[in-house]
Amino acid sequence: MAAPADRWAPFESPWFDKVSSAEGFPPAIVTALAQDRQGLLWAGTMVKLARYDGYRTQLFDIRGGPGKGLPDAYVRCPAAAC
Repeated sequence: MAAPADRWAPFESPWFDKVSSAEGFPPAIVTALAQDRQGLLWAGTMVKLARYDGYRTQLFDIRGGPGKGLPDAYVRCPAAAC
């Protein structure tokens, strides 16, 4: 009798090979890339900062009024990588 297949095996390796605007990244040139201690991927662009957790993207930009958001839209180096 054969052993049952490991139903968790498909999750042992990543199943995507690119991250693009289809995953929510801003459609711009990536100028900085970093991974933080929690494994989140941060990408700086000429217009926003994007955080990707493997499932969804959260965008940060300069909107929101004084004291909110980024000081500049052009992200050259995420703080975690500098």
